[in-house]
Amino acid sequence: MNTALNPTHRQSALKLPPYGKRFDVDAKETVFVFAGGQQAWGRAKREYQLGLNRALVLPENSSPTDMRWPVSGRDVITIDYGANLNEPLYEALSLTLLRQGVAGVIVIHQRTNKTYRFERG
Repeated sequence: MNTALNPTHRQSALKLPPYGKRFDVDAKETVFVFAGGQQAWGRAKREYQLGLNRALVLPENSSPTDMRWPVSGRDVITIDYGANLNEPLYEALSLTLLRQGVAGVIVIHQRTNKTYRFERG
């Protein structure tokens, strides 16, 4: 079967984002996705050191559509530590997460405190 033509097989073939293998997929709490370089990696690492297995990282220069996000049915808060606002990235990540079953997405740009909200429908 050609998996390029089958969305179900394509989705399962995608790799998990960083920290995805340690992520608690059975929990119901809000998920955090950290973006924006080294500070994002440090923040995710601290979450896991505290035993809060609900953080993922969107690495710089990566596309959110190239990953399988294990967040179905949950709310997501994305915090971007990057120097500049990246609205096309926020929209791409949020649309990808919504397609993969999240309830809603809030994106916060940490430096400017600008907030975006994306929901189903």
